[in-house]
Amino acid sequence: MKDALRKLYEATNAAAKSGDIDAQMCYLMQGAGDRESGFALTDAEIAEYQSLGPRYVEAAFKRGDWRVVDLLGFHVIDWAGLFISLEQWKDPTREYKAHQLLLLGAGDVDPQDKDYWLAALRMPESKDNLRLSAQEIQDSDAWAQETYDTYFSSQPRLMKEPIVCTAQDAAQ
Repeated sequence: MKDALRKLYEATNAAAKSGDIDAQMCYLMQGAGDRESGFALTDAEIAEYQSLGPRYVEAAFKRGDWRVVDLLGFHVIDWAGLFISLEQWKDPTREYKAHQLLLLGAGDVDPQDKDYWLAALRMPESKDNLRLSAQEIQDSDAWAQETYDTYFSSQPRLMKEPIVCTAQDAAQ
């Protein structure tokens, strides 16, 4: 398993560097290692991630790629990966900003659709649970609107949750 994870990492990294945008999204989801198998990135690979990751994020925003917004919304307790350690995403408002941006891009919910992501996305969040000040919420809402207008308004509306990386993307 350790060797398979190493090969997968190396293939994903090479494809990402060659410009494959699906591989770049998979690369962004990279963790530092896997306890069960003993696979671990080297310090040099982690440093490379710190250098390449922000470029891939910026490129994803510029092309209006909803997958990067979904990645921003991950709960650290669910999955931290290396992405959250990128300096620009250590912001405590990161999840809220992603949620608000996704809401701006969300299409209408089809009542027959078995995917409840859009409906769940529209569930009101308790401001008490956010632990953000009124100013942070206001600033985050403004960021979401500006980011939507700049990068995502010309993209198709979201009709389902964007999938950041599939097994097929990672294997390529």
